[in-house]
Amino acid sequence: MRPLLVAINSMYIQTCLAVRCLHAHCQGEFPEIQYREYQVSEPISFIAGDIYQQGCNPIGFSCSIWNIVPTLQTASILKKVQEDLVIVLGGPEAGADPEGILRDHPYIDWIVCGEGETPFLELLRRMERGEELAGIPGLAGRVGSRIVYWPPAAAAPIPVLPYGKADDLKNRIAYIESSRGCPFRCSYCLSSRTPGVTYFPLGQVKHRLNRVMTAGPREIKFVDRTFNLDRKRTLAIWSHILARTGPPCHFEIEGRLLDDDMLRFLAQVPEGRFNFEVGVQSTDPAVLAAVNRSTDWGRPRDALVRLRRETNVHLTLDLIAGLPEQTPASFARSFNEVYHLQPHRLQLNFLKVLPGTDLRRDAHRFGLIYADHPPYEILTTKAMPYGFILDLKLLERTVERFYNSGRFPTTLAHLTSLLPPFDLFLSLGKFREAQGLDRFEQQVPALYDQLFQFGQTLGSSPAFLAALLRYDFRRFSGKMALPPAIKGSPLPRQALPRLLELAPDIAPAGAKNSLRLEIFPFDVTRPDAPLRKPLGLLFDYRAGCRIHQIPDPVLAQLMEEFDLHCEY
Repeated sequence: MRPLLVAINSMYIQTCLAVRCLHAHCQGEFPEIQYREYQVSEPISFIAGDIYQQGCNPIGFSCSIWNIVPTLQTASILKKVQEDLVIVLGGPEAGADPEGILRDHPYIDWIVCGEGETPFLELLRRMERGEELAGIPGLAGRVGSRIVYWPPAAAAPIPVLPYGKADDLKNRIAYIESSRGCPFRCSYCLSSRTPGVTYFPLGQVKHRLNRVMTAGPREIKFVDRTFNLDRKRTLAIWSHILARTGPPCHFEIEGRLLDDDMLRFLAQVPEGRFNFEVGVQSTDPAVLAAVNRSTDWGRPRDALVRLRRETNVHLTLDLIAGLPEQTPASFARSFNEVYHLQPHRLQLNFLKVLPGTDLRRDAHRFGLIYADHPPYEILTTKAMPYGFILDLKLLERTVERFYNSGRFPTTLAHLTSLLPPFDLFLSLGKFREAQGLDRFEQQVPALYDQLFQFGQTLGSSPAFLAALLRYDFRRFSGKMALPPAIKGSPLPRQALPRLLELAPDIAPAGAKNSLRLEIFPFDVTRPDAPLRKPLGLLFDYRAGCRIHQIPDPVLAQLMEEFDLHCEY
């Protein structure tokens, strides 16, 4: 018997932890078990053909809302060309509604519900012995014309973590878990169905983590639902990571659980090593209560302020649009509050009313109307009309281009002093939409031009805006040519060589091809209270972007020699 585990990932850089977990747990008894990964962008005919040519049976598919459709299409083809093939589904999208899938898709034989290692291994054992598969705890299937589900066993052994040997992780995202389960009961989340947390042995976690770090992934993502639940264990794993050279590591954390010890430790983490994602979801107490979340926003807010101010951790904050009891006004308030924390990334998600969750059960009570097909995204609620959801889609795209890109921090700081962040980004989105610009991706220089035009509609001075955008452009878009709208009067060609003569210590003369000189009419580094005198900055791109301020006497001489004037 040659079992095969299959995952259809969203993109090549992603890897599937589920098939690796099953592989690690079963390979001791079934050494011929293997797994293969594909991408949703690949033709179904290719995926099905490649699986068929492996000559394997049974075949287990890992199913999520992102791959359930191509997975079912692939399984249907395989069953038609190999009638004796046993097809097993697992994963959240299969286990949430096994009866519906088995009823609507007769080519599916079995569905593993919940944690898959123990029931899948027992399925393989019985298949090899030629025994009846019905009755395995944690499995759903058919008995005659009936669809039957056998609940999981009360206790199961802790599974073996994957990555016992080298894996194909080079330049890909590697996923790992140090714990499984979640102590919280958020009604929109599938993790709420199985309360409680199981911790993998710390020594095993560290050993597998070492193997992953040496495999050369581009990033390691811990899938623990709340990584910092156990303070002592959290600090032990963080310390283990920092003691070794490796890629960035991503963690989902709970802001309320960030204590002084954690924050002191995080203050020593080098830039680019840790990425945190925090699910704020909403700051409105009524909304949070409606989905069984803590309504105390103040405590995580204070911890996140310290995290942002005192550490180099890259911070992503998540909001969910379309939650029960959420109105347009309450969403705007949440957006503004989270924006003012200045996370590196502000991620706007839309509620997904997942099968098997309490929220799906209570959808009618909250007036939730959602798409019938994966990912079951919210369309409208009794408190939030579809038109506003569409506005938030526009907001999401605008935030992604202008805030999350990280290219416009100084200009956005100025513009949000003129208009609240929510109103600003929605107005900017509608400004672009009215010109037909939102439907298509534009090159980076075009976005600077658009922000320049939009800022003037808010009453900002063109010269002031142009200077801020020029500063942002030079910092974050390199040494390419400036967009025409913000270019200003070009400096004479001899200005840079002359600067290097007047201030030879500022940068080596041989590096002039990596240097850009800009003279601003005011201190662009302080747009909230700019000094009204010229500021000279030298942008040095030899290693990233270093900025050298030109001493006032040197700048004054340079401006006098070349008859330069800066006014706004």
